Amino acid sequence: MKSTKKTERQPKLSDVREPHAPVPLLSAENLKNALWETLHAVKNGEILPGQGDAIASQAREILRTVKIQLQIAGQAKRRVPTDVVDFAEQALLMSPAE
Repeated sequence: MKSTKKTERQPKLSDVREPHAPVPLLSAENLKNALWETLHAVKNGEILPGQGDAIASQAREILRTVKIQLQIAGQAKRRVPTDVVDFAEQALLMSPAE
């Protein structure tokens, strides 16, 4: 027999995020800024330490992937992939107004 008690609906990501909010480009500068914002949010009690740890873990994985791509390019004596170069240089290409 089914329960007639209503359960609360879990919010979806689309409920939390603005429908057409621009997603920032993944760059070293944006990653650094996100980590600093996360650190300050944890210090101020705005987010839980576990959430901060999860964000830091994702950042470490991104950096580990970039490091491995650079090592492979160096060992194979090939060009560095353009997405890695873009990741590193994106902050230099952005104008101060952005």
